[in-house]
Amino acid sequence: MLRIILSFLLLAAMHASAANPKPKPTPTPPPIVISAVPYTIAAPGTYILAADLVLTVSYSPSDPTSTITPAAITVDTNIVPGTVLLDLKGHTITATGVDSSAIAIGDGVGINAYPITVQNGTLTGFSYGIGTRQGAYSPYLLSGITLANLKLNMVDNADAVSWGIRLYAVNSAVTNCTINNAEDGILDWGIKGNVYSNVTFTNIGIEAFIIGSILNATEVLPSLSFSP
Repeated sequence: MLRIILSFLLLAAMHASAANPKPKPTPTPPPIVISAVPYTIAAPGTYILAADLVLTVSYSPSDPTSTITPAAITVDTNIVPGTVLLDLKGHTITATGVDSSAIAIGDGVGINAYPITVQNGTLTGFSYGIGTRQGAYSPYLLSGITLANLKLNMVDNADAVSWGIRLYAVNSAVTNCTINNAEDGILDWGIKGNVYSNVTFTNIGIEAFIIGSILNATEVLPSLSFSP
């Protein structure tokens, strides 16, 4: 009798499992390969480089008819909320002229409700490195920006001061980054909460680190290093 009861319970459990199958996990979409620049990220996801890329710059300060070349990569913040990961995969993006921007985040008027990460690569020959498009006094500060394992080799700019990172954001992080040959290294206009770790400046022309909030200065300065 006990054997019959156990067999009945086993069959009932198998029937219930078949009638109510476990939902299959949502498959992770494959990364999107950026094969040419300029490029705009307009949807959440993981974006990668599979090769070194070159941004051809058509603008010339001496030619008033020329137009500013878009940033090599623009991350639009007015998209459906979702994480954006831009992984350069150890590759280099090179600009061919001055007044060029490497990576622009945001549109100046919107905010992001999701993390944005840029990591693992080199940006060379740009006048402006990685920047949020919000102005210094904009009420629309971005948040949750992570810049990691990046090397920025800047060039002098004929029209304005060149810079490596312009971060008008809060609760963001810059780690394991080197900024070389910029007039200004990092401009931080966040109110509070930005974290810096293992950031190195070399051959900076004017100021390595400009901070908009003195409240944050004592927190970030110990994690920065400077070289002639």
